[in-house]
Amino acid sequence: MNLKTNQIQSAFQDLFNTSSKEEELAFKEQVLVMKFLGEIDEVMAERDLKKKDLAAKVGTSASYITQIFRGNRIPNHQIIIKMADALEIDFVITTKKKHDQLLHIPKADKSGMYYYKPFDFDLKSDENYSKSLDADTYSEILVA
Repeated sequence: MNLKTNQIQSAFQDLFNTSSKEEELAFKEQVLVMKFLGEIDEVMAERDLKKKDLAAKVGTSASYITQIFRGNRIPNHQIIIKMADALEIDFVITTKKKHDQLLHIPKADKSGMYYYKPFDFDLKSDENYSKSLDADTYSEILVA
């Protein structure tokens, strides 16, 4: 790596390094807000809604909604709930541990130890696989 690449990598890492607990919590707050707004923005795009349309449904100014989406203002819970209500969507809140457990199934390795592997579909409900699956075949398919 050359000097410029090292400088860029160092600067990028500095963006995510926090020097205090307050900075760490503020960063987590911003990430959480971005997750909510990302979901709201995705629904708006699917429905071809503009920020001014959302503002009218929420009962606030388009300028305020734009400031929230640009990151100039941090929305409170009330405005997020109003946006969700206006779009007729609900958010599901869970812990990271529960989320990870929902997205992974336990797997046994050759020594009998269990580990978790991502699993995006249900082979049991798939017609092509459900006809003749025994435990060994099912395990081989999941490992593949």
